[in-house]
Amino acid sequence: MTVGNTRRQPVAAWTWSRIRQLHPSERIVRLRERFARDYAERGARIYTQDEPMAALAEAIRAAYRATFGEPTVVRRARVLTEFADRAVIGPHADDYLLGLQTCNCPWPFMSAEERAELGYDCTTGHIVHDYRALLECGTRGLREQIAAAREEADTEAATNLEAFDEAMRALATYIRRHARAARESARQLEGAEAQRWSQTADDCEELIEGMPNSFRQALQMVWFAHTFLHAENPSVAISFGRIDQYLWPYLQQDIEAGRIDMQTAFDLVCAFFLKCCEGEESQNALLGGVGEHKNDAANPLSLLMLAAMKEIDTFQPSISVRVHPLTSDEFVQAACELAACGYGQPGFMNDGVVTAALGTVGIPPQDVWNWGVVGCYEATVQGACYPNTVLGHLHLVKTLAEYMATATAQSAPGFEEFMDGWWEHLGGVYEQELALAQERWDRMAEHAPSPFGSVLMRGCIERARPLEQGGADYNLVGFDILGLGTLTDSLLAIRELVYGSRELTLRELTETMSAGYPDEALRLRLRKLPHRYGTDSAASNELCRQLSEKIALMVLDSRMSHNVRPYPGFYWFSGDIYNVDMPSPDGRRAG
Repeated sequence: MTVGNTRRQPVAAWTWSRIRQLHPSERIVRLRERFARDYAERGARIYTQDEPMAALAEAIRAAYRATFGEPTVVRRARVLTEFADRAVIGPHADDYLLGLQTCNCPWPFMSAEERAELGYDCTTGHIVHDYRALLECGTRGLREQIAAAREEADTEAATNLEAFDEAMRALATYIRRHARAARESARQLEGAEAQRWSQTADDCEELIEGMPNSFRQALQMVWFAHTFLHAENPSVAISFGRIDQYLWPYLQQDIEAGRIDMQTAFDLVCAFFLKCCEGEESQNALLGGVGEHKNDAANPLSLLMLAAMKEIDTFQPSISVRVHPLTSDEFVQAACELAACGYGQPGFMNDGVVTAALGTVGIPPQDVWNWGVVGCYEATVQGACYPNTVLGHLHLVKTLAEYMATATAQSAPGFEEFMDGWWEHLGGVYEQELALAQERWDRMAEHAPSPFGSVLMRGCIERARPLEQGGADYNLVGFDILGLGTLTDSLLAIRELVYGSRELTLRELTETMSAGYPDEALRLRLRKLPHRYGTDSAASNELCRQLSEKIALMVLDSRMSHNVRPYPGFYWFSGDIYNVDMPSPDGRRAG
């Protein structure tokens, strides 16, 4: 039996052995070539375009000038209204999905001085919103929830909810403009191309207020929301979360009804991945993992996305996979085949370890299983948590170097006393960093409340509060901790050469380190000490275990205002070795 031109095919036929044989259609190849050409001509790491960026800058400018003196959440909602009216639409003949994200980071058209004068700011991104709620409720359903909340709202809450509603009206306007552009394209064409653009217009018109009824519509709705989130906060690492979970029901119903074939679905995913290369560098899409009842949640869309990335080779989205004891052999095979291509995709996440870790920061069992990944590799409960994964920082190597120069360190008679002083010094530094993280949070709460992002975050409508002001169910602050391995090696060197063999004093080590190691023999002696981090030595393993556990507990035991929970991550976003402009006690020179 067929529906349209598509032969009905059971879901069971969508196996890896079949999916892995798919290749992009000629139309996808053309889109890929066009993007590669435009990206090369732009000559920048982030693919943006001047006209869309200028339109967003003008929307910010116009909105903030028109709303001077009004609450910030109102001004931010007005930006979205202005953006919806001004955004560059510009569909291309080969496009599958509409909406440009090349407006992200419009700062070439709006200086920092002008933004400060207007009072405009934005968040750090690094978040996973509730795309599922938008798909299941549509713009109308979410506006109805906002209206219901307004019936019992006080003045401040009513202001927030009105801003939420304006953001949803703006999204509807944004979608309506794309529907009109698609309809106009259909009028200018004939035959199959006119029919294709007419169908695109129909799809967009249904999404203005309704809910998606097909995989194509659901994918388009996710992309519209995603571009809108970036217009609200021109930033990075706004991620998709468990995209194979909330999109699979739409693909499944299309398959079972015979409305879509494997090649069409594959091309739609390829087109989506190409769109993700616009304006962003760290949008994570998580595949597989466990379901609510601890079952294996991977599905044919999970496999289709791994196959699409294998064939299309785009740098976005950043794909991660959740692996657990019940993960199927074919899902593991699909992930490993992609990894073997050498693209740096996918990232492998240990499902049980991450789930347990999130439990330690207070995420309850009913939600902890449903985690996504932000940006590079930061886990968070999707659609219900404001994670702020890169808001706090702790530079272990810098802190150790500072401590080594103190009188307390210089006078320590043994390594144990040296470490006692180090922990006290580190605790003081952490308290300062915690205060800075609080300042950053407070600044976003005051200057960058996100009305649209708050609608797509569980709890914000019910609490009538933006997510930056504690509206989400869970509120966290990630502390990026840099240099655990170097810290381990440095302390091993101090323990062995200063307090063990007594080859030099701590003062001598501090001075030669600060001078950039003019004594090459000493530097090499430090570099070649045995038991260094990463050699699987019991000495370094145990020291690293003690350090990481005590540092992690220091962070986990602290609190910010409104009971916001800090949590540790042993990495530093953008803080790789080339950014460390100071030497360390393990014989490493600056840089």
